[in-house]
Amino acid sequence: MVYDGPPEVVDQSAWNLSQADILLMSELWRKATTESLHGDAVSCYYTSKEIRLLIHTDLKRAEDRILDDLEKNIQEDMVKAAGGDRISKNRIGNNLIKYRKYIREVLGKYGYLMTKKEDSSKLY
Repeated sequence: MVYDGPPEVVDQSAWNLSQADILLMSELWRKATTESLHGDAVSCYYTSKEIRLLIHTDLKRAEDRILDDLEKNIQEDMVKAAGGDRISKNRIGNNLIKYRKYIREVLGKYGYLMTKKEDSSKLY
């Protein structure tokens, strides 16, 4: 059964849910950035993956495959790095940067990021 109440109530509910998702993504992005700056690539990866899972239903198949491939590379390198492979530690960082950049592109593409607006008035 679908609630077909007044449209303004349904629209307001959808708006509130969207706003909550965007706030959650913002908090997760901030947390992942902080973890990255502290050098904790593993936590940064899993926090970034949480963002990806929030937008999973919006992704097209090709975008989903790209993210899957990047995740697979990061996870394989994590296993190698746990064994002491120094090259894998560097590759984790590089793949993590690619992963986060692609997530940011997808967020922008689907309207989750606010676009920069030029200010029409100058203070000086």
